[in-house]
Amino acid sequence: MSTTLFGKSKIRYKVKYSLKRKTTEILVGRTGVQVLTPKKKSQKQIENLIKKHAKWIYKKQLLAKEEKQFKITYKHGSRLPFFGKNYFYIIRIYNF
Repeated sequence: MSTTLFGKSKIRYKVKYSLKRKTTEILVGRTGVQVLTPKKKSQKQIENLIKKHAKWIYKKQLLAKEEKQFKITYKHGSRLPFFGKNYFYIIRIYNF
């Protein structure tokens, strides 16, 4: 686990290297920050990338902390998050 400072707060991130990957991806979630990167990237390059995107990462961390644990209920009018969009259940009862 690596750390970078952003103002007074610390951004902790885990780096995962891959031989097949060609680009670097930063994932921010409730569990933390993960950097997926090619094997050829140095630690210094990754650290510079994190510093460059620190403001964005910090905002995403705040949003992830505010996000409530969502419980799916199967009732009429309930919402279902799916690929970044909210869909609402419409339950119809048919008598055959």
